[in-house]
Amino acid sequence: MTGVRRRRGVAALVVLVALGIATLLVVVLHSHRRPTFSPSPPGAVTGQLVSRGPLVVDERGTPIYLHGVDWPSLDWAPAGQHADGAPGLDLSELRSMVTRFRANAVRIALNEAFLLRGSPRYDPEYGELVERAVRAARRVGLVVILDLHTVIGADTSTAPAAAGPSCAPDPPSIAFWRTLAERFRTWPGVVFELYNEPHDITWSTWRDGGLITCPATGRRYDAIGEQTLLDTVRATGARNLVIADGIDWAGTLAGLTRWHLAGTNVAYGLHLYVQAAQPTGPALWQHELGSTWRHWPVIATEFGVLGCSNPYPLNLERHIVDFLAGHGIGWTAWAWWDGGCGFPSLIATEAGRPFEGGLVVEATSRALARGSLRPPLP
Repeated sequence: MTGVRRRRGVAALVVLVALGIATLLVVVLHSHRRPTFSPSPPGAVTGQLVSRGPLVVDERGTPIYLHGVDWPSLDWAPAGQHADGAPGLDLSELRSMVTRFRANAVRIALNEAFLLRGSPRYDPEYGELVERAVRAARRVGLVVILDLHTVIGADTSTAPAAAGPSCAPDPPSIAFWRTLAERFRTWPGVVFELYNEPHDITWSTWRDGGLITCPATGRRYDAIGEQTLLDTVRATGARNLVIADGIDWAGTLAGLTRWHLAGTNVAYGLHLYVQAAQPTGPALWQHELGSTWRHWPVIATEFGVLGCSNPYPLNLERHIVDFLAGHGIGWTAWAWWDGGCGFPSLIATEAGRPFEGGLVVEATSRALARGSLRPPLP
């Protein structure tokens, strides 16, 4: 009997050891399996978006992966244009973004000269049109990014608009953001992008401002720092998520470990364009991204392939979306406009039939919405 008990004891010990090893393996394997974003269909976001470490979360604390499109015409036409160029803003295009691409976000490009009284290009209907567009977008389940795309490029709003892309926000940008933030400070799902593609300035000027001469316009003016614009938004009581684009046409975020903004609920904007004739790749993109994506939310508010070719380089666009997904970086793709690959465009018809350059974006966005593609959390 003693021998039987001994054998039974050894057998039990072996079973316990085996169970322990199995449990340890499960824990180790689970620890190495990165958690992923949940499916992100249109309408999934509830309440205001909030930055939490490197994530954007909704009011329930659910991490949100944004995937959408840029809607550009309110940047150059105060009454907007249809995606095929016809006059007037067609709000039904917002529903097409949802039904055709299953997008959950739209980035609306804006021009401060149309909004500010005293500007030679001021349009008294512009503010109301922007609000109608935001209301329509939220109604179909889209997060809205309001993007200050073009500034006057001068010290006063009464100056004529610069003929070219200004290097940095200008003093009228303060009035622009005070006006817009006061209008949308209580709206859930509305995000503010402080300025599109700062360029030809230092990180110090980007954050803190200073007198500049902009090579692209020849204008000399007092550049307003992103910190001042963020503080302007917060002074209105608006707690909305704010995006600050990096320097070099939003092409680099590598300096943010030193020059990041002071304040809460801030994300950073990256633009990732590839020239079809001389494409770059993940090694360079990683260098320009730096370690920002590990500390703060990053959103690629523009990306695409520049330069026409036949056949279209779908592999380049796939490399871009794969790089962004691999880092947990959400995006809005340029752009919902029927202008061909030189624009570059996502669609070939106003109803949303994809142009060659939109095929990858459409397929990826639909996969993200249904959950068959789940990027890892950063």
